[in-house]
Amino acid sequence: MKNKDEYTFKIITPTFSYGADNRNYAIPEIRATSIKGMMRYMFRIAQPTQPTNDLKLEAGKLLELEKTVFGDAEKSASPVRLAVISNLQSSKIVRQPFLLHNNKKNDDKNKKNGIIPETTFDLRLMIRHNAPKNIDWYADLIKLAFILVGLGQRSRKGRGRAICLDKEDQLMCAKEMKEWIKGQLNQICGKTDFYSLAGNKITPKTYSRARRPMIQKIEFGEVISDWKQFLTKVDDASHKIKLNEKYAHYIYIGGKRKKYFATGSAGKGLGRFASSIMIGLVEINEGLLPIYTYVKPVVGNKELAFRENRDKVESELKAFIGHIRNENKGGGSS
Repeated sequence: MKNKDEYTFKIITPTFSYGADNRNYAIPEIRATSIKGMMRYMFRIAQPTQPTNDLKLEAGKLLELEKTVFGDAEKSASPVRLAVISNLQSSKIVRQPFLLHNNKKNDDKNKKNGIIPETTFDLRLMIRHNAPKNIDWYADLIKLAFILVGLGQRSRKGRGRAICLDKEDQLMCAKEMKEWIKGQLNQICGKTDFYSLAGNKITPKTYSRARRPMIQKIEFGEVISDWKQFLTKVDDASHKIKLNEKYAHYIYIGGKRKKYFATGSAGKGLGRFASSIMIGLVEINEGLLPIYTYVKPVVGNKELAFRENRDKVESELKAFIGHIRNENKGGGSS
């Protein structure tokens, strides 16, 4: 059984991935540990509920499953190892706008060093002889995570996307890519038909009461040709949503009132919340395919406010996507 291979990836959207220093003038890097974290998150959100009606026991079962696939630093070495084996050229690192909506993109304080699209890097993947999965399984997980999850800062808003370059240098068409993504999700959770594809949507067979982020659905957009124009719409949509108080959720944790938006909150109220919708892009024969991955909104294991305001969540996410697709007019503060 093959236990080592190398893959070449091409970055298709600006990537802001750093080490311990993530200040505005930090130099970005592609780190194996960051890719490993991306793999684990992809694995976690794709898993259906573990067989139990006890939510705490369900979380424990998922953790044990994750440890089997990725190892446990306290008890056992990881069965999979990654190494980035190519250095980034300085010409591939450019100081550029971090946020692209109009009132930010020309502000020097908004600019950060980022890795530009078309940059390539090589990744070495190694597995132990007793790894629970074969090397192709882990490789496919990495490829899918780069498409749906992304690497580095602002990855939920479309940054940090990369595609593995096929050895024959062939791209899939849109239909093939949608089928491939569905197939990989089923492969991750070990079921042949848990995720199904109908038209432009992938959905799981069942939904769960589990209080953790997990995939609720995936939608595919219309093929585009310009990533910058698309990501500008994404940032503009996110900005407009935050101006509309009707979409705000308030959660009391430890007696403190915290303000959140289902599309993500940074510096709002007393907490930070990662968006419950991840914007992905993947290169295909026809151009670039937008992908919208919806995950259950959970804040620190407390989804109460979101659960009690499902209509508000759905309205916010619909408005967010509508702004990106130019379906809405206006959308400022109410």
